[in-house]
Amino acid sequence: MQLTLSYEEMLINEYVKTGKVLLQFRHYAILGPESEAAAAAAICAADQDKFWPFHHLLFLEQARQGQLKNEVINKGRFSDAALAGFAAEAGLDAAAYQSCVADPTTVQRLQADARDARQLGLRGTPGVVIDGQALGGAPADKASFRRVLDAAIANK
Repeated sequence: MQLTLSYEEMLINEYVKTGKVLLQFRHYAILGPESEAAAAAAICAADQDKFWPFHHLLFLEQARQGQLKNEVINKGRFSDAALAGFAAEAGLDAAAYQSCVADPTTVQRLQADARDARQLGLRGTPGVVIDGQALGGAPADKASFRRVLDAAIANK
């Protein structure tokens, strides 16, 4: 989570928008049923081209609930009703959203992402994979992350 909140702007502006890096977000819901429900809802938001606004709402809610300082899981912050509220706030079509979260293929997509993460050896989130290789952990700071990215780009 820290990586996403701290490095996202730098990663997007300096690497993605300049065409140096292709950013792919994959879901690895490891914190139980609410984590899985939030990830499935995010898949549905992506289907409506609203992934990032929805993603930001989820992370803001976690921050409001103190998740960054004291991890507590499955306390209702990502209940079906709460997620539907975030979907509405992000501007999703409610009927399409509900249809998507009820569709078994959404869970299959989530399970495929988790399977891929495990095969790469990821054990937590956020995980960073560059050219099919998982980093041993998130870089400690933006400068370290830049060095890792720049080295990978230089080796292409």
